[in-house]
This record gives sequence, structure tokens and C-alpha cells, in this order.
Amino acid sequence: MKGRLAAALVVGAGLLTGCVDNAPGDLSASAAKVLRPAVQEVRQAAATGSFSDLKDAVASLKSLVEQQESDGEISADRATAIEDAADVLLNDARPSPKPTPTETTASPTPTSESPSPSESPSPTPSETESPSPSPTDSPVVSASVGAQSPGAIHPSP
Repeated sequence: MKGRLAAALVVGAGLLTGCVDNAPGDLSASAAKVLRPAVQEVRQAAATGSFSDLKDAVASLKSLVEQQESDGEISADRATAIEDAADVLLNDARPSPKPTPTETTASPTPTSESPSPSESPSPTPSETESPSPSPTDSPVVSASVGAQSPGAIHPSP
């Protein structure tokens, strides 16, 4: 903001100079007397840092410049130069827009947890009759590998 204020004051001083130091035919002495207080008001508004006050002061100055131009007290070129300088001053002093915070909406994050299994009752054993051995007609053969039968004779090494 200080840099802008300094620029505003320099441009304001240029406006004042533009109204006082004139080439013949550009600005009459009576126009200089009318515009000088308006230029001073612009400079003071710029020095306060109030953009609203500066905007009003520039509007007032531009209105006076247009009036003096229509009265033939200021040339079209000089009127345009003063109005352009006032616009530059206003644009340089314009507050920069503050960034508006953007709302970030958090999307729901899926959880990796699976729902806990519901407890189901475990089956209760029911009492059933055990199968009883049934008689068979075929012989049952049992073999053991490497097993020794009791009483078997083992050769000595």
C-alpha cells in the first residue's frame, strides 16, 4: 500500500503541475484557479489512503475539468491529460481484491473396515446314535510296515 500511496502522490503532484505549468492556450489562468483546489483535494485524499475519498475527489476534479473544457478555458488535449492522470492515480490506489476463501468440501473417505460379522449361533451338537459295527463276510487284513511282531526272530548282524 505504501508503494501505491507514493505513486498516487507523484501522480497527484503531476496533476497540480499540469494545471499550473501550462502552454499558452492549453489552460487559462481562471481554469487554473478553479482546478487547483480540486487537484489539492485529490492529493489529500490520496495521502489519507481512503480509496472512497480519492474516488470522490477524482470524480469532482474530472467534473470541473469537463466544465472548464466546455467553457473554453482548457484545451481538449490538456483536459484529456488531466483526466488520464487522475484515472492512473485512481487505478494505482485501487485496493487489490482479497482472495475469497474457497470452501473445500471433504468427500467422505471410504473406510477399509468391513462391517463386523454378526454373530450367528454355533450349531449345537445333537445326540445321535453311534453306528455300531456291522458283521462283514470279508476278512480284515491289517499290515504294518517295519513293525515287528512280538516273538519274531530277528537275525543278528
